[in-house]
Amino acid sequence: MPARNNRLIRYRPAVPRDQDRLFESPDDLTFTVADLTATVRDAFKVLFPEELWVEGEIASLSSGRAKSASSRARHVYFDLVTPEASHDDLTVSRASARPTLPVVLFDASRRRVNDVLREHQSIKMSDGVRVRIRGRLEFYPARAQVQFVMTGIDPEFTVALLIDARQRLLGELIAEGLLDRNRALAVPPVPFRIGLITSAGSAAEADFLHELRTSGLSWSVVAIDAPMQGVDAPRRIAAALRSLSTGSPLPDIIALVRGGGAKTDLAAFDHELIARTIAMLPAPVFTGIGHEVDSSVADAVAAVACKTPTACAAEIVGRAASWVHRSQLAGTRLPASAQRAITVAEGVHDHAASTLVAAASSRLSKARESTNRGEATLCRAANRAIVTESRRLDSIALTVRSLDPARTLERGFTITRTSNGTLVRDGVAAGTTLLTTTATAVLTSTAITAAAIEDAAAIGEADADRSDV
Repeated sequence: MPARNNRLIRYRPAVPRDQDRLFESPDDLTFTVADLTATVRDAFKVLFPEELWVEGEIASLSSGRAKSASSRARHVYFDLVTPEASHDDLTVSRASARPTLPVVLFDASRRRVNDVLREHQSIKMSDGVRVRIRGRLEFYPARAQVQFVMTGIDPEFTVALLIDARQRLLGELIAEGLLDRNRALAVPPVPFRIGLITSAGSAAEADFLHELRTSGLSWSVVAIDAPMQGVDAPRRIAAALRSLSTGSPLPDIIALVRGGGAKTDLAAFDHELIARTIAMLPAPVFTGIGHEVDSSVADAVAAVACKTPTACAAEIVGRAASWVHRSQLAGTRLPASAQRAITVAEGVHDHAASTLVAAASSRLSKARESTNRGEATLCRAANRAIVTESRRLDSIALTVRSLDPARTLERGFTITRTSNGTLVRDGVAAGTTLLTTTATAVLTSTAITAAAIEDAAAIGEADADRSDV
């Protein structure tokens, strides 16, 4: 729609007809202030004859009664500024020298715009919110000022920006491994030391503290006041988070709570600064932001996300009360549990003793049977061994008897030894005294040479011969 007025238009200022001939050249053209402002106003009507859409960022929003003191109408005034190139977090930068368009929302149009916003229930017009608005561009002669007279708004534009920014930030946190970092921290079973960040005096603070007070438990709460929406909210909330995480002692948990509102009211909790701060804290963060249907990047990064401030406090109370209940229950059940344990132990002991006795008796009986079998086997083996050895000894005795020298002598053999007892196996020197044993006597003789035997034989033969003659 705005593109219809993007064409270049050459426009000659309107001046009184009776002065046309006075301006033969541009250098001679002179306006009164009234003529000039009226000419510019007419030029704007020609350049922008219809309403158009324009997008930008709300700044310096203010509402009040009309300029006329007698008027009861309420008008809204703000500036529409150009977001910076790096400005993708839906908050107003304080940088100067950015293109700025003054905007006025007159009372009649304000009511219509409010009807649209109430029907949509997603956004509110406030500083730092990027919007797409409809209206007409005018030149206000009384002040020689260009202004945009707003008549309508496109809520879907702002919602889409919020969603896109949130999804982009979540993707970055996941890629960097920061989304689950705070959730990985251990939550103490009894979180009695609580760091609380909220707007002081708000309903969220009252609801949260009421839940703690009515729990019947004792708490230590360190609260830091911080704005929950607006331009400074992300920076102030992040500073509060860092302040609690560097205190001593460190709180068991940090609770970040805020009541409900439009999506734009909760935009601070989709801010990258808050998300990264929560991810890097050494203490687990519990969030209770908005209503049941609200969800933010802060919720996604926190250790525990609850739907409301009351639910956040109830979650903390529930954890502590559960631990206290278990402790008390353990105290009351301890004697009975101990007695049951003793009874069970005695039963186990008795059973083990009876089992041991039975097992010992069984093993002893088996050992006795085994011993008896072994004894019988040993006796049989011993008897067999005795018989076998007896037979072997008899055989040896027979052999010994057969080799006995006395038996040999009885069969007619003799044994000859020298006088010193050496057995004569071969010849001996002549003159050696020999002892010859027979079965009945021992004969003594002297060894002679073979020649002597031959001589003796010859002599014997000779003697025989002589005797024969």
